[in-house]
Amino acid sequence: MEIPAPPLLDKYQWKNRLLLLFAPDEDDKSYRLQLEELLKQEKGLRERDLLIFHVFPDRVILPDGTVTVQADASELRKHYIIPLKETATLLIGKDGGEKLRSRDLLTTERLFQTIDVMPMRRNEMKEQD
Repeated sequence: MEIPAPPLLDKYQWKNRLLLLFAPDEDDKSYRLQLEELLKQEKGLRERDLLIFHVFPDRVILPDGTVTVQADASELRKHYIIPLKETATLLIGKDGGEKLRSRDLLTTERLFQTIDVMPMRRNEMKEQD
């Protein structure tokens, strides 16, 4: 049985796929490189209903730029078992389940390939034709 997603992510379920970028701080080199990689493909992110969450030890920056409190960051780290000093990228599907976890640079190519084979995404692509 899947553990329900943290409440912070509830409102996105069935609407968006989420990318959770965990980093010790905003200056972390791996985090910066990951963000750079993703922002090169903003159109592809939008097409796949992807939203990016930036999770630091003391706060979470939501896709709309809102900054939340440390409790939210702690809850996400605890739920997904990500240590404070660790940099990781997690893909959460529209169903709220974890679909991909990477501690290395996640290329948009790999990310999009992972998403594009999902049944829900295949249906979306058919509807767009």
